[in-house]
Amino acid sequence: MRRYPGDFWLNCELAFDCANTQPPQFGEAIRYYTAALALRPDSAMARSNLLGALAEQGKLAEAEALYREAVRLRPGSAGLLLNGLVPVLRKQRKLAEAEAPVPRSAPALAERLPWFTFISATIFTDQGKLSDAEAEFSCRPPSASSRTTRWPHTNLAFVLLGQGKVPEAEAECREALATPV
Repeated sequence: MRRYPGDFWLNCELAFDCANTQPPQFGEAIRYYTAALALRPDSAMARSNLLGALAEQGKLAEAEALYREAVRLRPGSAGLLLNGLVPVLRKQRKLAEAEAPVPRSAPALAERLPWFTFISATIFTDQGKLSDAEAEFSCRPPSASSRTTRWPHTNLAFVLLGQGKVPEAEAECREALATPV
């Protein structure tokens, strides 16, 4: 590294290797990703990986600040919000803030990003808003991939059970078991 301190890709590779060793060396990964990001501040990959390493190391406030900056730089990025900022806010128990950027019951978005219903429903479950969680888990996208996965049924069953709706929860469990994998 001393021979090539200005090599963006070398910093990224070293960071990736540090983050994926057993046990992970997130401190070193953060150092290399920070160097890579200094070389290419517009690199979404380096920023995303740095944020992931920060979150894994429990540096949630720092990760949140950087995610907010990334969202400010790319305001239309649903991936940054749903995969990055929202989980970091949830880990910090900032549930109202985590709920705010998550669109609700938007079938067009559910079709394009089917996992968004899982994220928003999970936030509602964390908040004890089980009827809202039920509505989100019930908003299943009509795509072929959603018909071959069990998670919408099992998650909805969990929420229904929490509401004391045992027959409906059982029906969702049966639907999950009948869904081909």
